[in-house]
Amino acid sequence: MIDGKLTPWLLAPGYLDAVKFLNQLYRQGLIDPEFATVPTLQSFEKLWNGKVGAYNFNADGTTQNWLTRYVEEPKPVFAYTYLKGPNGQGGHVRPVMEDSGAYTVISSTAKNPEAAMQALDYLVSVEGDRLTWAGVENVHYKWNASGQFEWIPPFDDAVKLRDAGGYMYSVIINRGSQGLREQLYNDITREARQMVLDRTLEDAYIFGLPEVQKERGTILDDMEKDSSARSPLRRAAISTPCMRSSRRNIWPRAARN
Repeated sequence: MIDGKLTPWLLAPGYLDAVKFLNQLYRQGLIDPEFATVPTLQSFEKLWNGKVGAYNFNADGTTQNWLTRYVEEPKPVFAYTYLKGPNGQGGHVRPVMEDSGAYTVISSTAKNPEAAMQALDYLVSVEGDRLTWAGVENVHYKWNASGQFEWIPPFDDAVKLRDAGGYMYSVIINRGSQGLREQLYNDITREARQMVLDRTLEDAYIFGLPEVQKERGTILDDMEKDSSARSPLRRAAISTPCMRSSRRNIWPRAARN
């Protein structure tokens, strides 16, 4: 919201300054020179193999699901923080759970819509949530005599569990704090996620797409991708005008201690 007017973030003030800052970091060798082109998995591997010391990703991966992927000994210890811009503003865009993730529908041409609905009902149940996230009870995990959750080796290794079909990341329903994934968060992951909620950016949110986004969305997206890839990589300082934006979606950044 700029001066009371709903403004696409690509067109809001500050984008040029953000690109200039990225360009400065790039020219000074302070960010990965391949950040604009490296495939996602290879980018993750740079963190797992100890080649980078700070990483911008959600806590669910960095200090939860990836703990067995780090090859360094002793294992790295992480701390989370969030970045502020020159105007002192920083944080994460306010999560809107009612409009997050994908939408699941049953086709009008489905041969057996009742069975499809039963399958969806199961997947959003407590039992279905546990199955898609943690696997089969007493095969991949168990509840001990004290009622506490325990992984059954070798599935305490997230890689082995994923290979066996766990961690399905069902997006049919967002269970908030009630899902098994959320219940199993360790302290640092839980604190990082709470930090996001405590430091949200002020913004305006509308459900659905505005007409300008429908008409020009692809064009704006292509321009933004091209600008994001080219401008920060320029060897010379940036001084020419371009599209601007005041913020980007940023999760708390993890840094090694």
